[in-house]
Amino acid sequence: MARSVFVFFAILLLCSNAQGHEADSLKSARGAAIERIWWNNETKIRELRLTPEQRHEMDHLLVNFFSQRSEMIVGKTQGLGELGELLLTGDLGKAESTRDNIVGNTAKGLTLQLDLMISVTKLLEPEQRSAAKKRFPRLFSRVWIKNAPLTREKRNER
Repeated sequence: MARSVFVFFAILLLCSNAQGHEADSLKSARGAAIERIWWNNETKIRELRLTPEQRHEMDHLLVNFFSQRSEMIVGKTQGLGELGELLLTGDLGKAESTRDNIVGNTAKGLTLQLDLMISVTKLLEPEQRSAAKKRFPRLFSRVWIKNAPLTREKRNER
């Protein structure tokens, strides 16, 4: 019994350390994304005449996006785990319902992305949008945040 309790707490400690490392990794990935996002690019800052206030508000919108997207990803990941279990146990009725939840979370992710684009664009003055259209025509016709690349640890798990 004592050995079982020890093993349980050892596993719990390892999992909490892994989650902490994953959270730190996620924070650094978010920081890197903020640094690389188009409105923090020196050329675009200069050519679109972005103000520090605009860029600060855009960064704030991006941080909120990441927060909301994290919640959506957790729901989607949990749903996929649940779906796998339901498929293996043969509970196909619940599997269909879970599928609908997963699809909803996936759509929510795209909605968050498009809402970010709209909110950021609202911060631009008409002259800035016009300059963006001339100088960076593809900027507003593609998503700005790609799906997060797999970390080295996640790639090794595959």
